[in-house]
Amino acid sequence: LETAWEPERLDQPRLRPMDASEADLRKADLFLATNHPKEAETIYQKLARGDFGIPAVESGLGELALAAGRFDQARLHLERAIA
Repeated sequence: LETAWEPERLDQPRLRPMDASEADLRKADLFLATNHPKEAETIYQKLARGDFGIPAVESGLGELALAAGRFDQARLHLERAIA
């Protein structure tokens, strides 16, 4: 009889728990994707203050600035994201 699950035969990496900043980043990305910019911006700003150096945070802030017509600010954030 074959079993459906044999952990020693898995070829995929095991999942690891997320830390708080990763979870916050995912929440901000979801808020941005579901058209809740104020909630997204609050979380992105908190992450940006924490000196995490996460390009996705700068990218999210750039997208928000672009959507609000703050083009200079958008450019600054997007340049930081790719630096």
